[in-house]
Amino acid sequence: MLNKVEPADQFHAAAAWNIDPKSEPASPPALAIGAPREAFGENPEIAIDDLVFTVVAAFRRHPHINNVMTHISGARWERVEQVLRVILDPLAGSRDLSPLARNIVDLMCADRGVTGRILKPCFRDLLATVLSPRLAARLTAHVTCLFLEFEAAERQAADKCAFITNQRSARLMSESANISERVIHVQGIDPRHRHAVIFQLFGHLAPEASLQLIVDHDPKPLRFQLEARHGSRGQWTYLEEGPDLWRVRVRQAPISETDHV
Repeated sequence: MLNKVEPADQFHAAAAWNIDPKSEPASPPALAIGAPREAFGENPEIAIDDLVFTVVAAFRRHPHINNVMTHISGARWERVEQVLRVILDPLAGSRDLSPLARNIVDLMCADRGVTGRILKPCFRDLLATVLSPRLAARLTAHVTCLFLEFEAAERQAADKCAFITNQRSARLMSESANISERVIHVQGIDPRHRHAVIFQLFGHLAPEASLQLIVDHDPKPLRFQLEARHGSRGQWTYLEEGPDLWRVRVRQAPISETDHV
């Protein structure tokens, strides 16, 4: 857990937010997402600066969080302060977040890994210590909203990328395959029997028929075995050569092409 903020620090931060540290104000400052900057008073920079100072001080006092923040910021704590100013600004949106800011928001909101499970409750306990309950809840909701916004955007981008990849794969196979060609996803065959299965399929190919092999590496060993077993009868054509996908067309050469050998 984060070390408890000293009483003097607590009073200083509370005063900056116009909060009585000993009691809940009747009308706490508005900090809802989209609240006008006037909600912070005549000088909103003072309020944000004081809260950022308190958060940074608490992070630096916690050994594990201090190590993590030092690592992800490249030992430049001024960068941590800069991104916290954006994160804690109630007018900020997910598009305003830098990669470092997104990383910190993720640690504040998600329960991923040891650091996430430590920092998330620590950050919320800190807000509850230095702010009124209502104000702490509103700021927590704002940070959570930032997290949900950029996570949804990343998920949408990943889904779009996967859709495009699948469409491209389907188009390539439909363009290169024909009714007399059988498409084989080699990864779906038990590694112990892959070559035997492929050779059996090759041996039963009808004239003008072919196999299209799809594999995640260059299948050179299979090609060498095919040439050793069938010589010039085995015709091997690369349709796609990496880096992540290889597609090969294998067919039996017509007898007229090999009878002179």
